Amino acid sequence: MRSPSDTWLLASANDNLSLDGRPPALPRRRLLELKKQLGPELAPLEADNPSDACRLFREHWDKQPDGVKWRYALRAGQYLRAYADLTGHLESAETAVILVRASRAFADDAADAANQIGLALTTLGTLDANSVVLAEAVTAYREAVENAASRPASFLGRVQINLAVSLTDLGKHAPAKAKAGYLDEAARLLESVTGAPQNLFPLDVPRAYDNYGNTLTELERVDDAISAYQAALDLWPNDRRDDRARTLNNLSTAYRQTRRFQQAIDLCAEALRLQSPDDMPIAWARTKGNQAGAMLGLAVLTANRQPDQFRHRAANAIQAFKDARARFNPDWNAALWSESSLELANTMILLGLFLCDPASDSTENEQTEGLSYLYQAQNLLRADKVWRLPERHKIQYDQLLTALDSQINGVLEQSRQEYGMADPIELKAKILALFDESGASLNERVQTLAALAAEFDGKTPRLPSEVTDRRTPAHAPELYSERGIRADLGRKENIVEFLQRVYGPWITASAPIMTRPDLRRVDPDAEMALRNWLREPKHELPKGIAIPTKSEAVQAQLTQLNDVARVRAARNLIRAHDRHQKRAER
Repeated sequence: MRSPSDTWLLASANDNLSLDGRPPALPRRRLLELKKQLGPELAPLEADNPSDACRLFREHWDKQPDGVKWRYALRAGQYLRAYADLTGHLESAETAVILVRASRAFADDAADAANQIGLALTTLGTLDANSVVLAEAVTAYREAVENAASRPASFLGRVQINLAVSLTDLGKHAPAKAKAGYLDEAARLLESVTGAPQNLFPLDVPRAYDNYGNTLTELERVDDAISAYQAALDLWPNDRRDDRARTLNNLSTAYRQTRRFQQAIDLCAEALRLQSPDDMPIAWARTKGNQAGAMLGLAVLTANRQPDQFRHRAANAIQAFKDARARFNPDWNAALWSESSLELANTMILLGLFLCDPASDSTENEQTEGLSYLYQAQNLLRADKVWRLPERHKIQYDQLLTALDSQINGVLEQSRQEYGMADPIELKAKILALFDESGASLNERVQTLAALAAEFDGKTPRLPSEVTDRRTPAHAPELYSERGIRADLGRKENIVEFLQRVYGPWITASAPIMTRPDLRRVDPDAEMALRNWLREPKHELPKGIAIPTKSEAVQAQLTQLNDVARVRAARNLIRAHDRHQKRAER
């Protein structure tokens, strides 16, 4: 039963409808598509940007018969949601939620009204990475399912896909225990709809497979995810360019997780050929950023074998990250902007530390360039803090700046020792001169290479993988992916059981020979399985075995030395390893 407050809420949504500034216009092709979806009679569809759309909505509101005003509000909300999906404009997404909610009490189809609210909330929650809003979307979709008894099976299937999408997004931001519940439910929903394609609209079948791949990727069932993405690609019509590009980008993410970086780069390139940065800036930027991450992954993976290529590959990744970041705007969406900035800063830090690493035998100019990257990351983070950042990103900014200050001081001290510079001001002057010569500003030079700085514990990828004279196996005695069912267990071994059986002599805790990078080199699947296993809060390696990280191995080697001897020994150790690597590659 509608109440006077429902009518007031709908009128209030109209009276207060406005957006700050003037966000960019949509291409004409997008406007025509929206008119086809929402109906050409909707006045806001004559506008190519949300500010003008809101103005037209207010002007035409009073001209609508009372019985259709709610439908007019719903369509205007759908327009703003579509705009937010394409551009990342957060205020459009927020306004869409207000309009769709205000129209709900007047709708004659409770299931569809709840589904529309869920869609608006999903867009807002995803753009803002807001788990509270995503939880509200899940509630709305569940209500739509409950009220869908009289609707066709195809409608129910579509709502179930929408529910699974929100559960997967919610799982990304949830604690470990809750995450598993959300993702498992999403997987069950998508399994049910893909198992009965006759109950779906034709284009919802590949959409279900695409989102099933996303859920499986979050569940770390990457091989199954790849199969789901490939099924989606087989089903998308060739003229569905946007959908095919999205699935290609998702597939590249799965390949990145399995360290098949070149395939991931190629898939992103194929997706980018189907996308336009002006037509769909957010989707294009995400694909470009994904390609940049794959470029970085390839650079890091091959750094020991091809150190001369690292700088070139990292530079390519930096440019790709820069291109992606240019499509984000902190005034429209601070969450997307700050996330991109964190990736940029981490990239600069990683590349800067690589160039400053004493093991690289870098020249004074190369070390100056490396330090310039560290200063650029520092300036980027400090400048970025003026924006309305999400709280989780503020914490990450502060942590990264604290670590960066320490790293810069360490490099300055090293520079004084290596090159006899008496004062850090001298080195900073060289850096500023470097920028003057290049004609580039600090912010223009600042680029990305995401969370790998943490993976390397603040070190560069050229630290030694072999920390003693004892030899690690050149090849895997047995591959983890090819292990069979063990008769005494009645199942396949988990990663710890496998490591104990296959690598026992190399991983004794009293004198470990094999490091994590060694394991990654000979059996990437085993190393990934170990990382996933250790992520669980209650999991730790049994007493008696150890597979240290690079930094742990080097630290163990040097703990018995005093500070001066420790630094000297570390440098000798790293340089000896580099010489060994070069001889092995001849």
